[in-house]
Amino acid sequence: MTRVAKILRRYNRRTFSWGDQALKAPAFIPQLPRDMVAAIWTDNADDHFADFITPFQQAGPDVVVCPSASN
Repeated sequence: MTRVAKILRRYNRRTFSWGDQALKAPAFIPQLPRDMVAAIWTDNADDHFADFITPFQQAGPDVVVCPSASN
């Protein structure tokens, strides 16, 4: 992600990535580029996304929540 973010910055663009993979290894979240956007989603019928959002908010990247029909 760091390499991709560096390339995209040259074109005044930001990295946008699904957050579920990073949540499987939360220790790496603080190493993600701070200017990236993490897209948070779950296929569970959760009524809130706080547990998914908080690790990213604490590390710095912007967050976009992507709910589905099940939640």
